[in-house]
Amino acid sequence: MASTFNLVSTIIGGGALSLPFAMACTGLGLGLLMLTLVAALTAFSLYMLVASVDRTGLTSYEDIGAFVFGAGFRSFITAVIFLACMLGAV
Repeated sequence: MASTFNLVSTIIGGGALSLPFAMACTGLGLGLLMLTLVAALTAFSLYMLVASVDRTGLTSYEDIGAFVFGAGFRSFITAVIFLACMLGAV
């Protein structure tokens, strides 16, 4: 439940507050170009996550990170995920 709240607050907060301001500062042409670039990068990152789950059979960020970077990075990966969720909620 907390992860759903963090995700929704990040999407709503970023879209409702930041996006119109960014478009006003950059203009219509550059704003749409940047929005398209970010959308493509987001789609590619989702593709990489799904592909890594398919190839490794692991189902969590911590497991995939430990598989890629080694078991010593598990606590670092957990801390990064924690910070991303907490900063998104703020």
